[in-house]
Amino acid sequence: MTDVFGAALSGIGLAVLPCLLGDAEPALTRLTPHVIATQSLSLVYPREFRNAESVRAAIGFVRTVVRQHAVRIGGV
Repeated sequence: MTDVFGAALSGIGLAVLPCLLGDAEPALTRLTPHVIATQSLSLVYPREFRNAESVRAAIGFVRTVVRQHAVRIGGV
């Protein structure tokens, strides 16, 4: 994604970027008023570690960050 972002930033052409990345760059202009694609986020870990404190902590951290930045991530 960083290569696509860099190419768009350098003026090579158009790119579909995550709102979190593209909207934060003042040199880029959004061409559509709405989000044109979405992607789910999955956290993958071995089943036997599902109750491990470190895995639970990582899941909690990701949930917190996503909730705190939901507007920026969603491009609303």
